Amino acid sequence: MNYLNGMLKGEAAPAIVGLPLTEENYRKATELLKERFDKTQNLTKAYMESLSKIHTPSSDIKNLREFHDTCEANIRGLETLGVMIEPYGSLLIPILLKKYPRTYAA
Repeated sequence: MNYLNGMLKGEAAPAIVGLPLTEENYRKATELLKERFDKTQNLTKAYMESLSKIHTPSSDIKNLREFHDTCEANIRGLETLGVMIEPYGSLLIPILLKKYPRTYAA
């Protein structure tokens, strides 16, 4: 708790002012900070927008790999946030398949 207190700057510091330096209050402080400053929903939206706006690759292997890497990076980002593929997978797959060059689309 003491270390956390010393590391906080700006708007975050006053958010936990008054909490005594105890283990129990450390948990309370981290929850307060998460509630106020966690931007999971905004990050999820950004990853989904990035996936929906991905450019259609040409048929050459380099562009297909870039397409794949961009998709994977965004999906890994969603997974890191705890977003499961089941809720959005059935919507995302057709969007990405439409962007694949016709010679490779299923």
